[in-house]
Amino acid sequence: MRLLTWFALWSLLVLIGSSGATARESIAETQAKAEASAAIPTALKDYVNADDDSYGYKDLGAERIDGCTIHKLELTSQTWHDIPWKHALYIYVPANIQHKETVLLFITGGKIGGTPGGDDMKMGAKIAQAAAMPVAFVHQVPNQPLLGDKVEDDLISETFLRYVDSRDATWPLLFPMVKSATAAMTAVQDFGQQQYGVDVEQFVVTGGSKRGWTTWLTAAADDRVAGIAPIVIDTLNLPEQMKYQLETWGKYSEQIADYTSKGLVDVMQNRPEIPLWKWVDPYTYRSELKLPKLLINGTNDRYWTVDATNIYWDELQGEKHVRYVPNAGHGLDDGKEGALITLAAFAQHVAEDKSLPELKWTHEGDDEEYRLKISSTPTPESVRLWVARSDTKDFRNAKWEATELRVSDEAGGDGEEFVGVVEKPEEGHVALFGEATYRQGPLPYNLSTTLRRE
Repeated sequence: MRLLTWFALWSLLVLIGSSGATARESIAETQAKAEASAAIPTALKDYVNADDDSYGYKDLGAERIDGCTIHKLELTSQTWHDIPWKHALYIYVPANIQHKETVLLFITGGKIGGTPGGDDMKMGAKIAQAAAMPVAFVHQVPNQPLLGDKVEDDLISETFLRYVDSRDATWPLLFPMVKSATAAMTAVQDFGQQQYGVDVEQFVVTGGSKRGWTTWLTAAADDRVAGIAPIVIDTLNLPEQMKYQLETWGKYSEQIADYTSKGLVDVMQNRPEIPLWKWVDPYTYRSELKLPKLLINGTNDRYWTVDATNIYWDELQGEKHVRYVPNAGHGLDDGKEGALITLAAFAQHVAEDKSLPELKWTHEGDDEEYRLKISSTPTPESVRLWVARSDTKDFRNAKWEATELRVSDEAGGDGEEFVGVVEKPEEGHVALFGEATYRQGPLPYNLSTTLRRE
């Protein structure tokens, strides 16, 4: 355990002077926190913070689309195993800008040498206008194809194997993916100062799937990140997630075959001397990730169990929100636009140092029914109960249906309470969650409760 600072020792002495039981509990909590901090590995930060003289960017000019000025940069984030990583870095500055010092950073994919098309740029402009702040998209995270034309999970798993074989801590691909994001932040700050005379102070970072994974780890590596919105990466606490998939489905998701077929899950479960999975599991860094966070997931994502969030939700610290997109898979399908509006509202709240509405809920029930009680400050415009049914515990093909909820007559106290009730099925299984609608300016956005599966 790390040596306690003088201030920490003084705090302990003050606690000891109070009631014995309280002091002992507080000392135990302080020691537990210190031990947890000491146990957090440094390999990720060591890689990200290592000097790399190849970093730099070129200004390729600008154009205007739909009321936005789009600055086009070519970023070199690093040289990884003798391979220079280059990215298209596009910065969208809306005419209705309200928050100059906060930038919403999207970590996105794409193949080496590619550039965003017209539809991509229109989407970027739309998001920037909705958020009323600069939005940056860093593409080609990771650079791919690499290592014999490998891409995505095939590429990531290959680098994991190379680490297992060599113990060279620079191999895990998530590390250079994170460094791509931190390099993009540095470039945006430098460009903002040179072009606009603006000091960009903080970033709200987001990305989907592998880029959602990168989003979590970027926050763990760089304190310029003020808020995160990881999308469709519902898998924190990886060892428990793998166990739960087997318990729920009797097998692993076919979507993670690049890891299961190559023995990497076996490494996770049976070779504790290899810290690979601890390094790349955002759950490892949860005690440090107290910043505001918005989790965006599809209810029918084939990668994860429908209630995967419950494995780690209670241990997330600080402000936290979840947004389920019903009847949507890993790509969020028709719910993508609504999810992006919620993301824009979240980014605005972070920029203004304000919290999103406080949505509270409890899942209850008895032998005959399941109940979901919901309250909120402020009161939402509307509340819905989403329910799906399945013959098995696999809800990936289930259809979700919504029912509007009204304020319960049983609510007590000053606040309003909404109650959803679902009868227990005689056969099969049921899953449910609540959804509340709020408004940020002219745009409605949704927040969800956690999801219950029975």
